[in-house]
Amino acid sequence: MVKYRPNEKKNKKRNDAKKNEQMFVERLCLPADTRRVLVTENDIFSSGADNYWLQYHRLVEQPNDQEKERLRPSVFHFKPAFQQELFDNLVKRQKKIIADSGWESQWFQVSFEWRLALGLGDASVYETSITLHPLYGYPYLPAQAIKGVCLSYMIFEYFDGEEKKAEQSQAFRFLFGDQDEQGSVIFTDSIPVQIPKIKEDIINVHYKMYYQQQKWPVDYDTPSLVSFPVVEKPRFQFGVLLKENVTFTEEPFRDETATQVLKKLVSGAFSEHGIGAKTAVNYGYGIAQSIEGW
Repeated sequence: MVKYRPNEKKNKKRNDAKKNEQMFVERLCLPADTRRVLVTENDIFSSGADNYWLQYHRLVEQPNDQEKERLRPSVFHFKPAFQQELFDNLVKRQKKIIADSGWESQWFQVSFEWRLALGLGDASVYETSITLHPLYGYPYLPAQAIKGVCLSYMIFEYFDGEEKKAEQSQAFRFLFGDQDEQGSVIFTDSIPVQIPKIKEDIINVHYKMYYQQQKWPVDYDTPSLVSFPVVEKPRFQFGVLLKENVTFTEEPFRDETATQVLKKLVSGAFSEHGIGAKTAVNYGYGIAQSIEGW
């Protein structure tokens, strides 16, 4: 006679989960000694890796037997586990650093209308990539990217796309500098205001053989789907610091202050120029609003 043990079923589920977890670790492209630690030492992997940068760039999964025909590793075998408290604390700390700088400052919040593709062409073990903060793992807009789109918008909107013409402008040299003069404006990295939602999107190559210069583009060619991650309708917050708020005396910004010009540049860059990849199909457009400061 076998006595009924109420915890037997629960223990079986736990053991099955443990077995599946170890099998999952075995599918990760890791050095053998690292894999042994994750499997055997103190259930390190049982809680998972909470840094999405580490998950995306270091814990790459090999295809299983049912997925052998898939030539690329899966981008979405992990799901990010962001906490709102992290973003709240980072915003507070960044605000304090800016306030202690002694410079004039302005905070902007950008609400994107649709999807945002960041760092799509960056180096990665996958065909596509995403810009993630290397320390905290969340998607973000680097300061140099924000500065770059504002500079580009200024050149195309006010100087007919001619950089040399822009460099002759008093406002351009004051804000962004040139080869002989340092600019007076500093942008900070952006921080998500709310937990960012990372979703899967696809690039559909309809005529693969044609682009490989092997055939004419025909209807019976097999489409090639490439997955890539996007951030769905994110909201970011970043700061802009200005050494001195001068009034410009030359066109096209005559009688406007540096803070007024920066507001126009930030607003126009996100609403008309866009940021990130695939802006031609409406990715990366948003509304930037000043929330504190000038």
